[in-house]
Order: sequence, then structure tokens, then C-alpha cells
Amino acid sequence: MADVLSRSTETPSGPDEPVETPTRLRHVIQRGWVGQVGLVLVSVVAIVAIWELVVVVFSIPKFTLPAPVSVASTLFHSTGSISSDIAVTVEETIVGFAAAIVVGIPLAVAIASSRLVERLVYPMLVTSNAVPKIALAPVFIAWFGLGSVPRVVMAAMLALFPIVISTVVGLVGVDPALILLGRAADAGSSRIFRLIRLPAALPSILGGLKVGVTLALTGAVVGEFVGGNTGLGYVIEQAQGNLRMSLAFAAIVLLAVIGVVLFYLIDLLEHLFLHNRRKAS
Repeated sequence: MADVLSRSTETPSGPDEPVETPTRLRHVIQRGWVGQVGLVLVSVVAIVAIWELVVVVFSIPKFTLPAPVSVASTLFHSTGSISSDIAVTVEETIVGFAAAIVVGIPLAVAIASSRLVERLVYPMLVTSNAVPKIALAPVFIAWFGLGSVPRVVMAAMLALFPIVISTVVGLVGVDPALILLGRAADAGSSRIFRLIRLPAALPSILGGLKVGVTLALTGAVVGEFVGGNTGLGYVIEQAQGNLRMSLAFAAIVLLAVIGVVLFYLIDLLEHLFLHNRRKAS
């Protein structure tokens, strides 16, 4: 009886069962990604076409809303000069996102495992999320100075809440019958968590990570707006002050690209993890 849990996680094998190969795995991933990339490209083309049409039809001046061609030209000629700002924003986003994962997932496990921790931590977590983060930016600058630390903290704070909430929802939403099965097999709490709770909560956790990584980018840019002298947020602020709207929109396009790339990297991890989970089951 004690081996029921471990045997249930083993992949059955037999002569009549097809074996998943790395080639087939790549085919499954690529097939799904081709459709997603196609939809993204169609959406981008539609947005750019509408944008160009609005600028031409209403004769909007370029210092208010530059045409896509002007933005593309600025993006092509300015990417090299703002490459260091791109690197700063990406670094702040990744470090803040990683910090939110390191803090958020163990905190969510503690909340899901202890009613006392839930009662103590959950109200404070909800209250801190309700406070507009832009209002905290000057406080972080006073505490940590004008370097990258307050921007990383801002990125981590924005990413923390969805990571914690999604992880808690996934952990507490496990089928009670599976928990009872694990206890009937004399599995301890740690083994039940490793073999039952965590795999069942994985889709929810990964969903929270996809939301969190985009919010981390938002937090980094907000920090750059308030107290930065580098980063794409700083580039946008300076460009707007000098009425260089083509440069501001070029930086916004770069931020959109960074956000989409980070989102789909997490989405790729989700495909890999969930595909391997279905394969093991």
C-alpha cells in the first residue's frame, strides 16, 4: 500500500504504446506556437493599419501622434543608442520577477498550509496590493536611493500579488480525493505536497507567473519614470519632455516587444511542464 503513490506516478510502458520522442515533442510545441505567432502578427498588422489610417485621415501632427513609419524609422536609427537602456529595463524586470518568485511561492505555500499564517498574512497582502504603487515610488527612492534597487523593488511588488494568489488557489484547489489517497498510502505531508499538491497546482502557478512577469515590467518602468536616469521609462519621459514623440513611441514599442517575449517564454515553460505531466500520467 505504501508504494501506491510512487507507482501511480510511473509512466506505463509496453510494446503497443508509442514512445514520445524529442522530435514529436518539438513538433507539438511548434504546431501550437505557429498558430499563436500567426495570431499575434495579424493583430499587430491590424493595429498598425488602424494607427496609420487615423493619423492620415485626421491629419494628426507628429508631435501628438507620429505615424507608424516615423516610429519605425526612429526605432531603426535609435536602437543602438538606447541599447543600454533596454538592457537596464530587462535586467530590472527579470531581477524583480525572480525576487517575487523567491518570496511569493514559499509565502503561498505557507498560506495554503496554515490557517494561522493565512489569517496573519493574507489581509496585509491584500492591503499592500490595494495601495497604488506609484505612491510608494518616492518612498522607495528615499529608502534605497536613485539606483536600480527601488525599481527592482517596485517590479517585485507588482509581480508578487498574482504569483501568491495563483499559487494559493492552485494548492488549495487540489481534489480532496487525491489527498485522501495519499494519506491512505501512508504518505507524509512533504510527499503529498511533492507528488500531489504541487503537480496539481502547476497550471495555476504558471498562469500567475505569466501575469507576474508583465507586471514586473510595468513596475520597473514606473520606477524609471519616478526616479530613474536610465531605462526605457526614462527614455520615454525625456522624449515626451522634448516633444520627440517618435522616440517615445519607439520605446513603447520596445517595451511591448519585451513584455510579449517574456510572456511567451513563461508560456513555453507551461507547455513543456504540462506536456511532460500529461505524458507521465
